[in-house]
Amino acid sequence: MSGNFRRLDSIKVEKQPKPVVELESEGEDVVRERVEEKEVDAKADDFIKRFKQQLRMERLDSILRYRDILNRH
Repeated sequence: MSGNFRRLDSIKVEKQPKPVVELESEGEDVVRERVEEKEVDAKADDFIKRFKQQLRMERLDSILRYRDILNRH
């Protein structure tokens, strides 16, 4: 190593605590992200519920049409 690197290695760097304002901002972001995740989850659950209901309705319609065909003969 060159002399400059040796001098930099010997310097102690102390981490400064983040300012309280910045920590509060990060907390708000976390809360906002959790709310957004819950909203996305709720929308996905609603979509899945409607999709399954539509499948049941299509199946019921198919069964009823099949029954009508059988009754005609």
